[in-house]
Amino acid sequence: GWTLLSIFVTTILGLVLDPLPVGAWAFIAITVTLATKTLTFAQAFSAMTNEVIWLIVVSFFFAK
Repeated sequence: GWTLLSIFVTTILGLVLDPLPVGAWAFIAITVTLATKTLTFAQAFSAMTNEVIWLIVVSFFFAK
């Protein structure tokens, strides 16, 4: 649990400080989560089939 929390906090800080684009942070977070075996592949990508997540992503794209 603590590993996932630290990955989450690091990702949020990276998004706020903005040294990399959002897509890069998402890729890094998923890669680190899989590399540390914090989540399985199915768990890490299970949210990609959720329509609400895609609605949020599209709204961010339109906002920029």
